[in-house]
Amino acid sequence: MLQLFRHAHSVFAVAFSPDGKHALTGGDDSTARLWNVKTGKQLKIWAHGGRVYAVKFTPNGRRMLTASDDATAVLYDLDP
Repeated sequence: MLQLFRHAHSVFAVAFSPDGKHALTGGDDSTARLWNVKTGKQLKIWAHGGRVYAVKFTPNGRRMLTASDDATAVLYDLDP
């Protein structure tokens, strides 16, 4: 069985990019992770100081937002 979007602990949030090619997850392991939906491959990981409870792509898919219980919200630029 293929297990997509795996974190060390629970996954609290999932968002799909506007084009459906990527997924963003946030978890109990204090990380946000970017995934290729088709292959299930993890593309990038970002560390937070606390659990990541919310993740979101911007409407154009070029940025993502994460929110953590460490009282931070971070906007990341996904364009190379």
